[in-house]
This record gives sequence, structure tokens and C-alpha cells, in this order.
Amino acid sequence: METCCQNNTASIERIMNKYDEYINKGDLNAATHHLEFWEKELINSKNTFDKRNLFSICNELVGIYRQTNNKDKAYDISKLLLKLASELELDNTITLATMYTNIATSYKVFNDFDLAINYYKAALHIYEKCEFDKNTYKYASLLNNYALALLDIKDYKTANDYFYNAIDILTNIKNCDIEIAMTYLNIATLKELELGLMDAEKEIDILLDKAKAILEDKTLEHNSYYAYSCNKAASVFSYYGYFLYAKELKERSDEIYARARSL
Repeated sequence: METCCQNNTASIERIMNKYDEYINKGDLNAATHHLEFWEKELINSKNTFDKRNLFSICNELVGIYRQTNNKDKAYDISKLLLKLASELELDNTITLATMYTNIATSYKVFNDFDLAINYYKAALHIYEKCEFDKNTYKYASLLNNYALALLDIKDYKTANDYFYNAIDILTNIKNCDIEIAMTYLNIATLKELELGLMDAEKEIDILLDKAKAILEDKTLEHNSYYAYSCNKAASVFSYYGYFLYAKELKERSDEIYARARSL
């Protein structure tokens, strides 16, 4: 397959640029093979520079394996990430907290709730211990993902607080509107679990309307992330009976990816 660099000349910028090209086209298979190629190239390197590049690649692979429902590879790459984090001495850093969030989210997706909660707590502990700035996208993402895991253990109060804390943070960060929309959809799920579908119906409709208003904002760039989000949102809208809008979102997502593949 095509690669962006010659063997043993790893440039993380060039590797990730090529990866982004595949993602923009919605080609997860090519994106996966591309990152796996470079994982194999760098896995036995003793060079710290290569290890840092490998760490970045593995962080992306965790998300890819999560999306493609490949539990075994997701767990294997998570173990490798933990090993690399130790070797690179990343203790008490934002990088480590972000990695913990990434790994925790995989455990959550594969229903290992205890492990997920433990890693989310570890990420939060780093922010608290080191007094890092919490008005950031990464921290809001941690809160959002942790809140979703808390739904699985029925801690609805804490989950609700985290969701709205995430929205408060994202509101003050440029170009985070889509994340706010997705958080409203997460809260809709919370309300159903907490109150039951019938009792939560009005609140859910309000939350869906808020998410829809954001997704229909004409100023949003219709890029691959927007396409990915539309695809995710479509399943939520469909579940709550908004079938025509869900269909529209799915078609919009497909069109964006198709346009990118034609370039």
C-alpha cells in the first residue's frame, strides 16, 4: 500500500497528514492499515523520538479500533500505550491524562465499566493534582466521556453535572459547536435512563431541538468531523422517532465523504 515516507524515516507530521487524508474520505480501512504499517516500523526502535511518534500513532489506533469494534486490538494497543507512557516518563502530564481518557473510552465501549471508571478517575486526578487549566477542549472531552460511563453505573446526578460542565467549557472555546450538539444528545439519553421515556419526552424533545439547531447552523464547516458527527447523531434522532431528519443527516454525511473521495 502507499505510505507517506520511506522505511525508518518516520515524520509524525507526514504520517498524520496521510492518516487525515484517509479519515477525510471516510476510509477507515486505509487509515488503519496506514497506522499499523508505521506501528510495525517503529515498535522495536530504542530511539526516544521514534517512541514518541509511536505513542502518537497508538493513541490514534485506540480510537480506530474502538470505531471498528476490534476489542482485542484495542486492548493490545492500550497495553502498549501504557508501556510507552512509562518509558517516556509522562507522569502527571496532560498527555497522560488524555491517554487515560482514550483508553477509558475503549473500555467503556467494550463494557468493561470498572476499568473505564478507574482510568477516567486517573485522568481527573492528574488535572486536580497538577492544577492544570480546565477550560480546554481536552478537559471537556474527559468530562463528556466520563459522564457517558457514569450512565452505565446509574450515577445520573454526577453524569448530568459533568455534561453541563462540559457545555459551559465548550461554549467559551471557538469551533466547538458540534461537540455541544453531541453533548445535548448525550443528555437526552441520560434523561430517558433517569426518568423513563414517557416522563422525559418533553425534555428530550427540547434537547434534540437544541442539537438540531446547532447541526443546521450554516456557518459550520461541512468537513469529515461534521460528517462523522452527523452519522452519530442520525442514530440518536432515529431512535427518538425523527426518522426523516436522521435520514437527512445520514445522506449529508455520505455526501461529504463521497465528495472528499472524488478529489
